[in-house]
Amino acid sequence: MSALKLRPFEEQFANVLLANKLDQAEKRGIEQGEENIMLKLLEKNTPEEISAQYDIPLEKILKTQKFKIDIQF
Repeated sequence: MSALKLRPFEEQFANVLLANKLDQAEKRGIEQGEENIMLKLLEKNTPEEISAQYDIPLEKILKTQKFKIDIQF
């Protein structure tokens, strides 16, 4: 009888874990999209220009730029 009571909880717990994984994947997708946009902007603009035009913290842009440089080497 106790196994029957535990099963719904286990299913709910599994659903919560799945929902959390989906949220994390969505957030990572958004972050990756932002990084891709910044990399495209960096092809024609300086980090300072991008920061001023799009109200993005300069540190975030510089971090993305450094990541791009590290990948190339």
